Amino acid sequence: MGDSAMKILVLDDCWRSMRGLLYQYSPAHYEYEGATTPAEAEKKMQEQKFDVLLLDGHLLNDVTGPITLRRWVAEGRILPPVYMISSDEKMRQDGITAGAAGAINKDKIPDGLKALE
Repeated sequence: MGDSAMKILVLDDCWRSMRGLLYQYSPAHYEYEGATTPAEAEKKMQEQKFDVLLLDGHLLNDVTGPITLRRWVAEGRILPPVYMISSDEKMRQDGITAGAAGAINKDKIPDGLKALE
């Protein structure tokens, strides 16, 4: 990967608490940008390029990460590799079925971040 930072967009309705956890455990060469809604994430992806999208399984108002990912795929959006993040095994599997490249257990963030290397 060289000297450049890996740019990671995190779509999580609890971005503030997730940000602290990610920075605590992630390598120094990761740069995070957060979004709390799918619309905000879409806007950020239009404005800049990200290497990875971490997509929370449970978003607000009964919207889930897999539903959001299915919609984006159906719309033909160009997406970076997407990793579903959830403590729920079924949600992680639904994310992979929807098109995620992988899944990270939210309860094991340090181990999951290693998968991005």
